[in-house]
Parts: sequence; C-alpha cells; structure tokens
Amino acid sequence: MAASLPPDSQRQARTAALIGLAAEQGLPWPRSEFRYQTDAETGLAQYRVAMSLAGRYAALRNYVAEALRRDPALALEAVRLRRDANGELKADLTWVLHMQAAR
Repeated sequence: MAASLPPDSQRQARTAALIGLAAEQGLPWPRSEFRYQTDAETGLAQYRVAMSLAGRYAALRNYVAEALRRDPALALEAVRLRRDANGELKADLTWVLHMQAAR
C-alpha cells in the first residue's frame, strides 16, 4: 500500500496546492496549523493540515470536493461549520495527506 502513495518529498507541493486551491475558490487565505507523524514500521506518514476558512457555503463545498478530486491520497478527517454573529459561515477543516515516509 505504501508504494501507491506519493512520497514525502511531495508534501510541500501538495500542501501549497491545498492552500492555493482555497484562493482559487474565492476563499480568503486560511489560518492553518500543521502536524507531521510517521510510522517507521509501515513506512507511512501523515501530515495533518487544520485550517479555518470563511466564505459562502457553495464555495466551501466546492473547495472540499475539488481538493479531494485533485489529490487521491488526501483525506478530510473533520469538518466543523458555524455562523458567526454577522451570519458569515466559518469552517474548520482537518485534512490528512497520506504519503510514503521519508527514508
């Protein structure tokens, strides 16, 4: 299974593509947090990207669908939607980039 995943060397480009897609979809640059973990036994690595976005529901929905379509080794781990006092939709998304661990 690990051999079918992108190598760790693509992590930065994949992360940039995920964040850049938000701008393509008309969503403001997301506030993001990152966490990397690896499993030496399996040779797999996961890079979690937690981001907060604000925008229209359709733009957020399209962003999620397009991100998953563009990167088959990407998973959406968690979604939290809420409206603020002004009625603006806020989304907290946690993505996981699955990859081969660096050697």
